[in-house]
Amino acid sequence: TQSQTTKGAAAVLFWEIAFDAECMEVLRCFWDRHQSLVGGDGLKFNSDAHVTLLYVGGQSAAELAKKYPDLGEGAIRDLQTELENLEGQVREVRLHRLLCDGRVACCEVSGVEGLCANRTAHVTIALADGVPPKRSNELLARSAA
Repeated sequence: TQSQTTKGAAAVLFWEIAFDAECMEVLRCFWDRHQSLVGGDGLKFNSDAHVTLLYVGGQSAAELAKKYPDLGEGAIRDLQTELENLEGQVREVRLHRLLCDGRVACCEVSGVEGLCANRTAHVTIALADGVPPKRSNELLARSAA
């Protein structure tokens, strides 16, 4: 896991599973093989692909509890502590269901159970121009409904 911090600040912006160059190439090849099968022609590979575990964005645990109501404030604090303790460790994730809506493509992942604040742990693999990666959460929510 890795945390991303804002320049000059000690606060964590978000916690992520970052992929090394070899894993990024595997993701790129996976996307190249499957994009036409899921209607993803025209989407660009996300060269910043990662699994977001917890997006903090400078918010307090109380503020984050509103964003992640399934967790609550205490669970958010516990998760932050756990992620701090895992900083720098290697974690294996597995790709599962590939979803695409023509604007964003993402894959559900396993291997981060209990470490991800999102309802569905995932990696955003490809995007249309101008579409932010967070749109993957909307796609996942629609597919779960």
